[in-house]
Amino acid sequence: MNSPLINQLFFSLFPAEKDLYISKRLEEKGVYEPGITYLIQQSLSKYPDALFMDLGANIGYYSLLAARSGHKTIAGIHIKCLQILWTPPDSWFT
Repeated sequence: MNSPLINQLFFSLFPAEKDLYISKRLEEKGVYEPGITYLIQQSLSKYPDALFMDLGANIGYYSLLAARSGHKTIAGIHIKCLQILWTPPDSWFT
């Protein structure tokens, strides 16, 4: 989907070779779920003062999009992702 709203946002919680879904897609395409990304960005631009709540945020892709656009954001990050953030990277996926 070509849209001026969709800007590439590359971040990765996991190495792309280990996370074949979100991180790999972001590395390859620069966007995850472009249709949903577009709809969220369109809604955020329509309501610039809205609070964005991302419940069940997994790794927080949509939360980061909202925060990047200047919206106050609440994210419910998956506990496994938080556990990984609190451990040394050399112990990931062992």
